[in-house]
Amino acid sequence: MENLPQLNLEPGQVHVWFTCPEDIQDPDLLASYHSLLTEEEKEKQARYIMPWHRHTSLVSRALVRCVLSRYAAVKPHEWRFDKNNHGKPRLAEECLLLPLQFNLAHTHGMAACAVTLNGSVGVDVERWDRQRDFDRFAARYFSPYEANLLKEVPEYAKRRLFFNIWTLKESYIKARGVGLSMGLDLFSFEAAESGHPRIVLDPLLEDDPQAWAFRLLTPTEHHVAALAVERQPDSACKVQSRFIIPLIHEEVMA
Repeated sequence: MENLPQLNLEPGQVHVWFTCPEDIQDPDLLASYHSLLTEEEKEKQARYIMPWHRHTSLVSRALVRCVLSRYAAVKPHEWRFDKNNHGKPRLAEECLLLPLQFNLAHTHGMAACAVTLNGSVGVDVERWDRQRDFDRFAARYFSPYEANLLKEVPEYAKRRLFFNIWTLKESYIKARGVGLSMGLDLFSFEAAESGHPRIVLDPLLEDDPQAWAFRLLTPTEHHVAALAVERQPDSACKVQSRFIIPLIHEEVMA
């Protein structure tokens, strides 16, 4: 990885990197990932009770570090991070060689890291074949419009629509960087079954829907991912997906 040429990001361009933690089991490679972490990160990673959670955390942290090093002359172990007032991770001031913005998400079988310049970015990924009481969950966490939309679709389409909406909502919250302090019922997504959804915002949020671009991605047949990107002036949102095994291999997906 260290010999790969650095990548350039243009205004409005977003790269989304996916990896499958469960496919990465080589002990030597995992030891290399562990060596990239700070002592604080190692302690946090070790506190997870479930083995799969510890493993996913380790691979995800290696993912972020290796991905960021594709855009700046910083070695993976040299990156340092802090958080905003609501806990959203960001680059520490000493690492701001470029105005890089990133966001990380993971679920069973998949981790994703989105990277862009200047504007805020949020990404979420979910395994969409999980069981859930979709209507009941939507009534509690979705806007009335979204909950009614879910009730109106046939049963065979309900699961996919639910996870499309859910990942979109998560991506917007993460991009805003304010956590769950923002009510999930104060914004809705229209045409959430498409690849270019639109958001409708309650005036209480004091945000401009035209300031955001959203995308739905399908990294595998079992996963759906959503991306929220702050629009850059006079720049179209261009998304490129990549698959990576940190320190080993990467390839462009789309």
